[in-house]
Amino acid sequence: MGARQSIRPVLHAGAQKLIDANVHDGVIDSLGQVDRDVVELRALIGDSQIGL
Repeated sequence: MGARQSIRPVLHAGAQKLIDANVHDGVIDSLGQVDRDVVELRALIGDSQIGL
């Protein structure tokens, strides 16, 4: 079991989606807390084989 899969059970549903995201060559556009329990990450991720 990989490290990402080992933490899946303790993540909130929204955070679990990030485990499966292809972040190859990702570029973070913005990262900030938008509410007490909400962090928003905007990024351009993927590659030309899968799409951005």
